[in-house]
Formats: sequence, structure tokens, C-alpha cells
Amino acid sequence: MTVDLSVRELEGGTVRFRGETLRVGQNLALELGAITVNGEIIEFEE
Repeated sequence: MTVDLSVRELEGGTVRFRGETLRVGQNLALELGAITVNGEIIEFEE
């Protein structure tokens, strides 16, 4: 599954989503109502 998120890129290349810093290789859990999607961040694209 591929999930596209709108994120904020700060000076210096830091990427943030909902106030949390994201990094390639990091695990991420998205809660979508009764469903939780778990995955790993593999890349950032512009």
C-alpha cells in the first residue's frame, strides 16, 4: 500500500507531519477510525 501525506519541510531538510519529525526508515502508524495502518517510511518525494 502506498500512502501520500502532506508534510511540512523546514529549513535544513527536516520533514514534519502533525508536529512530529519524520525520517526515512522510521516506522509509522496511521489510525483511520477503527483501522490502523502500520508501515515504514521509504522515501520522500517533491
